[in-house]
Amino acid sequence: GNLGETGCVGWMFQKKAVFIIERENYDDEENLMMMVLDAGADDFKAEDDVFEITADPQDFDAIAKALEENNIETAEAEITMVPDNTVTLVGKDAEKMMILIDALEEHDDVQNVYANYEIEEA
Repeated sequence: GNLGETGCVGWMFQKKAVFIIERENYDDEENLMMMVLDAGADDFKAEDDVFEITADPQDFDAIAKALEENNIETAEAEITMVPDNTVTLVGKDAEKMMILIDALEEHDDVQNVYANYEIEEA
């Protein structure tokens, strides 16, 4: 692979507020969905063990406040870059990507690493 210039793939990502809530901390899916949508969330996904909430960065504080007022603990709450599309990697390609990501994250001059890959669980 090749590394591009700074910001050359920025168009592939959107800045989003992302909240992750573990089901073991709160399992009332319908109530949670209505609460965060009322607070300004754009999307709500229920997975096996977590809820993922995405929103415009401007709505981060309102959603965080709604969760806090209802004593709902978040596993993650951040403003980050979310890819528009993802690529699934398997085998050697997945291994190479993990080595590259680890190397980038350990570099002193790197502040954040954003990627658009998914690795299938074996």
